[in-house]
Amino acid sequence: MNILVIGEAGFLGSNLARCCLQDRRNRVTVLDSLEPHLRATTEHLHEVWDSIRFVRGSMGDEPLIAEMAQTRFQSATDWQARWSLTGGITQTIERFLDKSN
Repeated sequence: MNILVIGEAGFLGSNLARCCLQDRRNRVTVLDSLEPHLRATTEHLHEVWDSIRFVRGSMGDEPLIAEMAQTRFQSATDWQARWSLTGGITQTIERFLDKSN
């Protein structure tokens, strides 16, 4: 399955990548702008770096999003929005993976 996760370079999102990669059939693409004011880095992705496709950019970059749309993603999630709305990392990851499989 092709999975696109937006805003995944942080601690929480990198854990989602690890969970998604437990199924070796999944291909994970990470889109993150690495905003300096958020002190965002790819440090948390180090462990899974060779298993993901990382794209630095934002949802506001129309040409980038058009290019990425060429990939047929079966699942896409804005990790931070999902987590903040559901109130917990464990439940969010479980729900995401249940719906994706």
